[in-house]
Amino acid sequence: MLWRLVQWYRAAGRTVPGACGTLMTNGWLPAALKELGVAFHRSPVGDRHVHAALTERGWSLGGEASGHILMLDRASTGDGLLTALCVAQALLETGTLADPLAGVAPFPHRLTNITVSERIPIEAAPSAEARIAEAEAALEEGRIVVRYSGTEPKLRIMIEGRDARQVDQWTECLARELPALLKEAKT
Repeated sequence: MLWRLVQWYRAAGRTVPGACGTLMTNGWLPAALKELGVAFHRSPVGDRHVHAALTERGWSLGGEASGHILMLDRASTGDGLLTALCVAQALLETGTLADPLAGVAPFPHRLTNITVSERIPIEAAPSAEARIAEAEAALEEGRIVVRYSGTEPKLRIMIEGRDARQVDQWTECLARELPALLKEAKT
């Protein structure tokens, strides 16, 4: 949705200096925006962080991978109905209604959630950090985000890269190994 909104704004002759996503935004979007000469900023997860980053930069468009979009030139908060109407208008006016995903090629991406009884800081577990770094180094143009949910007792492991097989393998590996490596750090 954010990609289509940027295209729509530009087609209407509006300047789009940049857009904001979060740590969870697929790596394809920043690369696609760069090709258009549009900057991209990653904020921590959460609307308030996206809002703060947009305000700080004087930008209008931002959002989360969940689909929650901010258009600060139209509203001061995210609004699902407003987003739906604007995306529909963008698809109509940019001629992409028949194939709204034309040109969209997200990197293979996998998110796994592991229920935890306590939040052991990842930085307090050198063996967990080392395993994450090893996995990230092995990925072809990939990245890994490991963080605790802000709303649930879950450890989130997000992996993306160009090779879907690698993404799946490393996701399964880290989901299996990280809970034990984090518990080791506690003892």
